[in-house]
Amino acid sequence: MTTLVHRIVQYPINKREVVNPHVNVSHPTQSNESSTLSVSGLSRKGQALLLASLFFSALYWFQVLHPVSGWLHVLVKWLSILPLTLVVLHYQSTRQDVFLLCAILFHSVGDVVLAHPTMDLLAYSLGPFLVGHIFYILAFSGDLPKPIASAVSPTKLALMVLGLGYIIAMAVLLLPRLLPTPLGGPVVVYMSIFSVLAMLSFLTKWRLRWMTLGIWMYIVSDSLIALDKFYTPLPPALHSLTWPLYYIGQILISVGLLMEKGRFVHLNIQL
Repeated sequence: MTTLVHRIVQYPINKREVVNPHVNVSHPTQSNESSTLSVSGLSRKGQALLLASLFFSALYWFQVLHPVSGWLHVLVKWLSILPLTLVVLHYQSTRQDVFLLCAILFHSVGDVVLAHPTMDLLAYSLGPFLVGHIFYILAFSGDLPKPIASAVSPTKLALMVLGLGYIIAMAVLLLPRLLPTPLGGPVVVYMSIFSVLAMLSFLTKWRLRWMTLGIWMYIVSDSLIALDKFYTPLPPALHSLTWPLYYIGQILISVGLLMEKGRFVHLNIQL
């Protein structure tokens, strides 16, 4: 933890011109045995980590469709997200990267708590997920234009209104059932922070919009879980979408932000 805090303090908040330490900029066409990354592609280590994440994610989804109990189920879920933290760790160059790393790491902790094989720990999983959202906000805030009002185009304003309408609709459905329970307060805080993150994703000056799409896939996944848990049981086919929506959302956020910052231009995955 001390090392992590040191990294957050040490790095600049955002530095688009940071030279990727894994890229041979001086000799883009030269083969180099010591270099694991082409000028524009994902490194071999990055490819291996991303493929491992995809493999365990597919395995976990299979376990969701064909329920498997026990700690193996939890381990497979954790191994789906953990490689994403290692990909970010491999490329980290700025404080923004460290915030991104912390966000994914806390989400992986929330995943483990939520997947406990014998206990319903949804209430306890809200904490790690909430901290993960806050780190996402810190990571994204470095890409906000100044003044922020300059980013609000008619299209973005329309999307923000639609997005806010969706969140309000979910609150209207869920909060009357949740507020009388001990979960009411924590859920209100969770939804508030997630709403800030959702609106922030529309205001950033990103060229790629992968991260915005990823955030909203995550929100839809959370919505399905909440509706199934607190409103009405969902059909199995709809319930089965919660994991791929969440996982693809995390991929789009983490890999998309690295690509936005020029750590690599394409994935060049080779099986």
